[in-house]
Amino acid sequence: MDPAHRQQGIGAQLWNDLSSYLREQSADALLAEVHEGDPIHYRFAEKRGFTPRSHQLRAILDLKRFDERKFAAITTQVQAMGIRLTAFADVEQTEENIRKLYDINGVAALDDPASDGAYINYENWKKVVLGASWFQPEGQMIALDGDKFVGLSAISYNKEEQTGFTLISGMDAAYRDRKIMQALKLRAINYARAKGATRVVTDVETVNAPMRAINQKFGFLEEPGKYEMEAIFK
Repeated sequence: MDPAHRQQGIGAQLWNDLSSYLREQSADALLAEVHEGDPIHYRFAEKRGFTPRSHQLRAILDLKRFDERKFAAITTQVQAMGIRLTAFADVEQTEENIRKLYDINGVAALDDPASDGAYINYENWKKVVLGASWFQPEGQMIALDGDKFVGLSAISYNKEEQTGFTLISGMDAAYRDRKIMQALKLRAINYARAKGATRVVTDVETVNAPMRAINQKFGFLEEPGKYEMEAIFK
């Protein structure tokens, strides 16, 4: 709400209209985002039955200060285990491989601490993700064991902002704790830099300690993030 128009009941009326509409549509819940450090809107949401569902921090890597040579050994170690690191753009664009990309995206999404256990079906994923302006096959960094997709770190480069935005990262449970995710993350960072990015931005769940540790290792600095709030309609 524009500060000049607060305390006039406008927000409350908008909420009443919205909640009435959602109930008419038999909605079960409503999700909303509130930025950390915004107590006015947090209290507004809280008074209307919203509770925190998750908390994300924003982490930023300054590429002008990043020295990838310090981490070169990680890639060598991972490749020595027989793991191939590449971009989705560099594998054959068959329906089978597209399905594998979908599957590893699902692994990453369901492993997110904020996941509700549901994931978009394959046909809708192809329409929503593969057709999106931010989807860049060369920024979909994948780890392969033979022909199996075992890890993913996806990034999208925004030319206007000279920024790489990390989209989703995840690893097959059987392949964790082998530095594979670190190697994928490094490839994603280097992709953004090669495209002209001056920074990489990522949002990470506060409770996702392993990913936060990887980000911190590479020099990401955490900033205040946002709360995902949920209101349940009974």
